Amino acid sequence: MTPRRRLEAALALVMAIAVSALDLGTKRWAETHLATPRHLLPVTVPDPAQGKSAGEVVREVFPDRTDALLQGALHRLPDPIALDPDEPAFEIEARHGLPPVLGFFVPDRLDSPRFYRRVDRDDAFRMERERMRQQPGLSLPEARRLVRESLAGITVQSFLQDRLPRISATEVPEWARRGLAPIPPTEAAQDPTQAVEAGRTLLLADREIVLIPGVLDFSYAENPAGAFSLLHDLDEDLRRVLFFGLSLVGLVAIGWLIWKPPAPGLLPMLALGAILGGAIGNLVDRLLLTYVVDFIHMYWKDWHWPRYNVADIGITVGVVLLVLFSSRSPRKEPPTASRS
Repeated sequence: MTPRRRLEAALALVMAIAVSALDLGTKRWAETHLATPRHLLPVTVPDPAQGKSAGEVVREVFPDRTDALLQGALHRLPDPIALDPDEPAFEIEARHGLPPVLGFFVPDRLDSPRFYRRVDRDDAFRMERERMRQQPGLSLPEARRLVRESLAGITVQSFLQDRLPRISATEVPEWARRGLAPIPPTEAAQDPTQAVEAGRTLLLADREIVLIPGVLDFSYAENPAGAFSLLHDLDEDLRRVLFFGLSLVGLVAIGWLIWKPPAPGLLPMLALGAILGGAIGNLVDRLLLTYVVDFIHMYWKDWHWPRYNVADIGITVGVVLLVLFSSRSPRKEPPTASRS
């Protein structure tokens, strides 16, 4: 490899590092600044609260949230409940004297959580409707009895492992004992105009950042299924193995192209670096989270482009540039005049 080729390869690696770092940094920013009903942002009420309303407390962290925007999008975090990982997940009301539990608010980490995830516990309702659809003559009481029997063997451990795959099996017991806040039938709604108790945690369930009204915003989404959710119906474990295998093959292929570029010059090498950086950024998310965070949202009236991230931009732009450079015909040298 010539010194020039070594320099181009080094610059391609620098581009890859820059794209992957920017991608991962913006994804982590999106996790802590954008909210949905299933991905909620915590705001702790200061001590002392000095009679501030819930809306005023939230605006100290997110100034763009008016009381009108917070109506129906703000919750009080219920006190967590300590559960035995081996107890039945769908019998906790009777065991702990609780009202019906709709699900749980679960922190992304037990200490200093950055966001909370809403995990619904609506399996019984869905299974009852599915059984009655499959067996038209089945009564609702009988359907409920059959569903209760089906759910009796599901423990808190297995329930959390299914709903929170990013938490390892060895960590689940600690989450069961410390990290589950049961959602009551009232949804723990908080009126933004009402005063709140110091030390409580409020959960913001809706926040997007509009950049160009009617055209572009930042809004949070999780994509476990690949580009445009093409593999959404695939089994989750199989999908994870498939993505990991394809990502490794892709990284090896890009590395080979950096070593043996399809087109000469610095720009094709930088394009390869952008593709490599994007592939690394999305692979890191899939390995650590089991999904990819997307947050860039383009739309026009009823038309919506699937949300994407910086890694997708790097891959797309890199591929387009690489195709353009690779398909460009080499310049022909003008013929030299023969000398007599």
